[in-house]
Amino acid sequence: MYNKELIKVSRDDFKNNFDHYIKLLNDDLTILIYKNETAIAKIISMTSPIDKFSGILEEKIDNSYSNDDLINDRISKYQEN
Repeated sequence: MYNKELIKVSRDDFKNNFDHYIKLLNDDLTILIYKNETAIAKIISMTSPIDKFSGILEEKIDNSYSNDDLINDRISKYQEN
């Protein structure tokens, strides 16, 4: 059931143990909620890796360089020209 970055839970388990799973979001985990073996929701932490990365670089890059710029630069490296 537990993976370092992804947790898969049933809808009923999530509902019954809501506080437990919300606390796990502090560890930058993603929670997938399933109903009848079908994923119905995905919950991610508000502190994304991009936010952490941009925080590390905060003093090393121009302030006009936004999180969207970081994301777009990273995506463009993998897109075909």
